[in-house]
This record gives sequence, structure tokens and C-alpha cells, in this order.
Amino acid sequence: NLMRGDGGANGWFPDYVMNTFQGKDYPQPASATGRRIVVAYASNPLTNGNGTNQTGAVGNHTPQDVWVAAEDNTDTHAKQLTGKGLLDNTSVTPLMADFMGLSTFASTLGARGASIPQALDGFQLSPVPFESQFQVSFVLPTAGPVTVELFNEMGQKVQTVEAGKTFSPGAHSIMVDGSRLKTGLYVATVAMGGQIVSKKTIKL
Repeated sequence: NLMRGDGGANGWFPDYVMNTFQGKDYPQPASATGRRIVVAYASNPLTNGNGTNQTGAVGNHTPQDVWVAAEDNTDTHAKQLTGKGLLDNTSVTPLMADFMGLSTFASTLGARGASIPQALDGFQLSPVPFESQFQVSFVLPTAGPVTVELFNEMGQKVQTVEAGKTFSPGAHSIMVDGSRLKTGLYVATVAMGGQIVSKKTIKL
């Protein structure tokens, strides 16, 4: 969720209600003309808009273009940020903050981030794929509570491995018992101090 860094003075916020689907809550427009945010990603056939056609296999066009738009089906609030070429791992959050008029978002986020340790380096799963169990490894620069969870490909939590257990600084490895899991794709997550990292694995 975006944080109102401007005290609500200038931000443009959509009309959303929460809808439950398959046990998870998702936002949806409150009505057919409700204000909503649209984020569009497009693989750009032109390299950074320089007019040079990119050649090669279909889908081999990077970086992406990202558009953030407001829409309400009545064009009352509709407007669009200029498409910006971004690499796949570039966060769209600053674009959203700019679009919604959160003038102090960046400084507020920076202040929050300063108090959060840069945790969870060296996050690895092994072996991948696994048959009955696998290890979750990570490195902590400071001590703190860590939560390790496992989700299936539908986004449903299937196992809590550790729930807020305090770990000391340094390298750690946790064994996950997956013997009772069905064959398929799973996502392991590690959370500490507001940071969450995840990796996929496969149960054979």
C-alpha cells in the first residue's frame, strides 16, 4: 500500500472495494465509473525509443515501457504519465507516487528504510527441485525476528516453517519438511523487518 506522504493534500486516489477470491482479497473498482489505477507493461520493439528496430526472437525486446494511468470511463480524471523505458527489475512504485501526487513519498520512504536493516542477503533454496525436504538459507547483518513460509502456486499458504523466531546475525539454514506436500510448484518466503524475499521451488 502507498503511504500518503503529502497528508492527503494533492493525491489522486482510486475508488476500490475488496473482493475475496479463492481465499485471498483483491481490489476491484467500486463501480463501472469508479476511479482506478491502471499500470501497463509493454515489451518495446524499439530500443529505449531511439528509433532503431530491435531484431531477434519475438519477446526479446527490452527494456519494458511502463505506463501509469488513471481511468474512470468518463474521462473526468483520465490522464497518463509519459511512458518510461524501465528494466524488468525497476520498481514502478516511484512512478505511482509521482502520478498520485505523493510529494513527500520518497523522503518519507527513505526515512522508514533507514531504520530497516538490509536483511536477507544470500537467500537460497537447495536442492531445487526437491523430493522430500529442502534448505532455506539466508544471511542477517543484525539480529531480529524472521518468518519463513511456504505457498503453493495458487498463492495459498501451505506451511509456516518459522513464525517470528529471533535469529542472531550471520548465516542461517533452515530445513523445510516437504514430505507431505503434493507434487508441484511452491514459493518460499522469508520476512524480516518489513522486507520479504521469495524464491520458487518444485516438489518432485
